[in-house]
Amino acid sequence: MSDFVEDLTIQSLQRKLKTAMEIADSATIIVLEREKQIIELEQQLKTAKIDTVNDATEYIRLNFHRTCDFEGLLEEYANNLEGK
Repeated sequence: MSDFVEDLTIQSLQRKLKTAMEIADSATIIVLEREKQIIELEQQLKTAKIDTVNDATEYIRLNFHRTCDFEGLLEEYANNLEGK
């Protein structure tokens, strides 16, 4: 009987581990997609010679509002400007 309970516990832990790994994979994909968006935005802002947060705000509103997280991108861009 003890082996049976142990097997059930192991199976339960394996299922939980599999679920956790799937969640981690999804999170990794989201982070990579986010990084790709930020790199794309920075390249476009450099090309457009935009170097202020106000100009970046308007540019993002016009070009990115439907495809990504506007507030998050603007915040990250502002942080990057402050860090330079």
